[in-house]
Amino acid sequence: MIKDKIFAALSGVANGLFGSGGGLLAVPMLKGCYGLEARRAQSTAPAIIFPMCVVSAALYMGRGDIDWGLTWKVTLGCTAGAALGAFFLGKFKNVWLDRAIAVAMLVCGVRMVLP
Repeated sequence: MIKDKIFAALSGVANGLFGSGGGLLAVPMLKGCYGLEARRAQSTAPAIIFPMCVVSAALYMGRGDIDWGLTWKVTLGCTAGAALGAFFLGKFKNVWLDRAIAVAMLVCGVRMVLP
């Protein structure tokens, strides 16, 4: 299906350019293009993003672009946060998940635009 290929290409390009930015596209696309509810879309997105992250990380490593000192410091906290987030995902109604991701995207966007 053509929308599958477009979705995959856009997510892959975002991931490669922005370092896992494919997730910003994956959740809204899974909801809008495929009709998944918020919880299902947010649960499916990491499975889609993981292979993209592996490929991107391998290419970044090949170029020597990864700050390994920072990576090791942040990884444990991010992993714990991911586990907590996955646990709490089942506790929220879809409408609140939609609102939370919208607010998170808005805050990130504003922070990137403003100095």
